[in-house]
Amino acid sequence: MNIHTVIERLKEKRFIPWNLNEFDTLYKRVNEANLQVWRNGKRIIVLKSYSSKTHFQDWEDDQIPISYVYDILETKLKNNLYFLIILDWEYQLDSKLTQFINMVEKDDFVCRKYVILEDEDLERVPFLQEKDFDFNKLFNYEQTFREQLNRKDAHEIIHQMIDHYFSQDYLTEEKDERKKRLNHLITKE
Repeated sequence: MNIHTVIERLKEKRFIPWNLNEFDTLYKRVNEANLQVWRNGKRIIVLKSYSSKTHFQDWEDDQIPISYVYDILETKLKNNLYFLIILDWEYQLDSKLTQFINMVEKDDFVCRKYVILEDEDLERVPFLQEKDFDFNKLFNYEQTFREQLNRKDAHEIIHQMIDHYFSQDYLTEEKDERKKRLNHLITKE
């Protein structure tokens, strides 16, 4: 897998390079380790391309500069640090290499890791998938709940109570006011 393919996908997903110039020591360590750091408002991605199996065997050495990146992150970004390990050599995928890749990806020390062998592996990284999903459409429970209720022969009061519950006023209303309104709806018959 070529690192440029991964970089293009990062650019498509609006990630930008973070050169870390303001952190002198960190900048030197990241450059010495041949790491690239990318970011957007939500995530920090560290990239490294490994050119041989022997080189890949020493991947743990790169966790030290990545841990320094971790240390400078805001609290909300610490759980959103990822290391993309790109294997850029003609490899023969055998059981030993498969086991080693599995071990690397299961290691959650410092950050989450993904080993990228080919284009399809980018689809395993949720925020780099080719297709974006509108999670508001996928998980709109309120709309689904209302649609299911409307399909049934529900009593009008139930619909009014549900509409009130999902209204903007519900959470800001005083508890006693809420009770009065519900009692009014129930005794309205």
